[in-house]
Amino acid sequence: MKIFHCNHCEHLLFFENTTCLGCGRQLAYLPDVALMSSLDPVGDGNWKSPLPEAEGKIYRLCKNYTDQQVCNWALPASDPQVLCVSCRMTRTIPDLWQPENRLAWYRLEVAKRRVIFTLLQLSLPVQNFDENPQQGLVFEFKSPSPGTQVVTGHANGVITNNVAEADDVERERQKKAVHEPYRTVVGHFRHEIGHYYWDRLIRDNAALIGGLGIALGAILAASLPSTRAEANVVGKATDQLKRAAGSAAQTGFEAAKDTVFSAAEAAARSVSEADLGKHASRITEGVTERLKEVAEDVVTTAFDPSRNPNN
Repeated sequence: MKIFHCNHCEHLLFFENTTCLGCGRQLAYLPDVALMSSLDPVGDGNWKSPLPEAEGKIYRLCKNYTDQQVCNWALPASDPQVLCVSCRMTRTIPDLWQPENRLAWYRLEVAKRRVIFTLLQLSLPVQNFDENPQQGLVFEFKSPSPGTQVVTGHANGVITNNVAEADDVERERQKKAVHEPYRTVVGHFRHEIGHYYWDRLIRDNAALIGGLGIALGAILAASLPSTRAEANVVGKATDQLKRAAGSAAQTGFEAAKDTVFSAAEAAARSVSEADLGKHASRITEGVTERLKEVAEDVVTTAFDPSRNPNN
């Protein structure tokens, strides 16, 4: 996990800290600037940060920070919500009448914040059902009751986690029982989050994403020199094909390039029109021009082997 430093005294800060151990100032993570910051009070429960990135901004602490001590994030003072972007994703918490559940809730929220931090860094959509009823994401932290089991998993944007997983002893028992030596709370969240984003970004666009994979593979392949094994296996046949292609008319050469260029543009257009979300669309930036460059190299080489830079 990323580490930070106090912007008052430069003391080392960790992601879960609420007070700087060097200067004693109040701390909070500011999702809008993606930084931990010391805070200065400005009255009415509001705070400001000395960070240059937060200049002119006023914050207030998440309600789960001030009331429950299970959070350490802040949100803009102008936000109508009382919970930070991470805590508002939690729909169900365990029964706090059971003392052990408060510690479990804290540990689950810590793990969830680490995952939300990563999602925000990746510019992935992070919305609950209030913000996006059709494709939102929420977390439910539940305790098993007599005759009822709680299974950790994902279904239609709801990630359920058994509160018992936050107990170190119980988790170790589960590790041995199911032969999962790397079982962690954060790992569970990441695994289930993967299912959610597969459903939201990939499932209905599988062919398109596959096509992009092929295109990116072609870019990589075109940028690598031929290997000796490749030359021994297909070298002669490839040279014969290249010589045959080299005898084609110049009109055929231009037609081949036009065809490939049109395909590249069509693929990019399909990506831009598809609802892949901000992050998935970002990976296609510049793909059209790069595909054209690769296409020209490949087509030119096919029609004129002497221009192959690997020969």
